[in-house]
Amino acid sequence: MKLQKKPFSCKRDGLTIRGHLLRRPGSEPLPAAILCHEFMENQHSMARYARTLAEAGFAAFIFDFCGGCIVGTSDGKSRNMTVLTELRDLFAVMDHVLSRADVCAQPLVLVGGSQGGFVSAMAAAQRPQDVARLALFYPALCIPDDARSGKLLTARIDPSNPKEIISRFPITLGKEYALSAQKLDAYSEVRGYHGPVLLIHGTVDHMVDVAYSRRAAVQYGDTCKYIEFRYADHIFHGMYAHRAAAYLREFACGREEVLTIDVRLETIGMEQQKTETILTLPFRAVCGTKWFRGKTEADAVDVQRWTGPKRRSACADYTLTGTDIAGAPCTIRIRNTDSGDGWKPHIETDSAALAFLNGDACTAIVEQRGLKGPIVRIYAQIP
Repeated sequence: MKLQKKPFSCKRDGLTIRGHLLRRPGSEPLPAAILCHEFMENQHSMARYARTLAEAGFAAFIFDFCGGCIVGTSDGKSRNMTVLTELRDLFAVMDHVLSRADVCAQPLVLVGGSQGGFVSAMAAAQRPQDVARLALFYPALCIPDDARSGKLLTARIDPSNPKEIISRFPITLGKEYALSAQKLDAYSEVRGYHGPVLLIHGTVDHMVDVAYSRRAAVQYGDTCKYIEFRYADHIFHGMYAHRAAAYLREFACGREEVLTIDVRLETIGMEQQKTETILTLPFRAVCGTKWFRGKTEADAVDVQRWTGPKRRSACADYTLTGTDIAGAPCTIRIRNTDSGDGWKPHIETDSAALAFLNGDACTAIVEQRGLKGPIVRIYAQIP
């Protein structure tokens, strides 16, 4: 999809914050999302996620924190940057976005990674009325603890008397970065937000221990969708970034995971034709969510058409039998197709409680697990 990319700027304490708006072509007001980058990164680290949200119908804003980038476009020196100055930057961007005529007059989606995630969580807690949804990727809730212990990434400091300049970074920090962080209690700072939260963290994150997000997920409670990426490190790349973007899209659009289908592949069949290879993948699967519990009938099959190393199309066709959220027996017929632009499920069910799944309104994420078989997650708007 061709997106518009427009520069924007706003002010904070005499400094200019610069960034870009990504959106679908047009000028009609759209719901807004603001994305906050990691420590030393810049707006481009959030561009992939901004494109995902823009394609889903959001006005997605990315920007450079003042003094928070190795290479950035906003004003300010890194030695004057702290978590709290970045919080003020974000408040200025929020005020700018919420005042724009091309943005809907409604709370926005806030997305942040690492230090930008900690800042986003603090902003949501202090201004919950302005935040409809909060998405956090590997949020750096460790910063206050690190500052108190005398450890800031590769730098070691005297926590009781840090030097004026902390310089063992690609950017130079000032002592106020450490002193201001020491006064914070991460979990108290983020406690005030009670809206929907998406929290994703890698299990082998070498910069922010996953234990910080596990504790945050417990504190956020039932409003939090917590996901761990096994073997993922700090800042997602490759399949992890792709998967995080897919989760973010569903979360931002307000869709709920209704069916979680655990697929187990059986004997694979192959037919070689002149121009393509046809793979027939029979499978069995179970589904266990609050909405439905059941398993596949015997005819479940995924048919894939390949030209050389490229898959041209795939169609998984199967029926689940079990009980719905009301405890009634039911069947769910699913035809999930992918012609190169993402999975699109078509569903037919005889369940009155799940009638909202009928038709083509659902979306799907398929998480591949090699020859074991994928996890299929089907999302829908809950009426």
